[in-house]
Amino acid sequence: MLCAIGCESTPAASGSHNPTPAALTDPNAHAIVRTELFFGLQRDDGSPVSEEEWNQFVNDAVNVYFPTGFTVIDGQGRYRNADRKAVEERSKVVIIFNDGTWDTLQKFDQLRRLYCQRFGPRSIIRASTAASVTF
Repeated sequence: MLCAIGCESTPAASGSHNPTPAALTDPNAHAIVRTELFFGLQRDDGSPVSEEEWNQFVNDAVNVYFPTGFTVIDGQGRYRNADRKAVEERSKVVIIFNDGTWDTLQKFDQLRRLYCQRFGPRSIIRASTAASVTF
């Protein structure tokens, strides 16, 4: 049984298949890109990236490329390895609101390369979405 409390459903306008959320049309908001980078904290040999090593990477790289600010969240990822076994892994999610330009995308890719160079070949996920923010 599914119960939704506090949710209201409003029919879409005639001819509108994908209505725009009000937050994206707020005249007081700024259009911006929200990018999330997902960093696994386990090396290929199974050894962990320590909190000290992570903090050093943030200071040496993330702070340098994005000095205006970012957020780091602790995560717990799960995926299937090459043997199809479920693997859990501590992770860090870095959230950066940005302009979405080609130069900024290059900075994200450079961060990913630096992390791989420092901690071994890894798959660092980058996900970007349109956002609307107010300050």
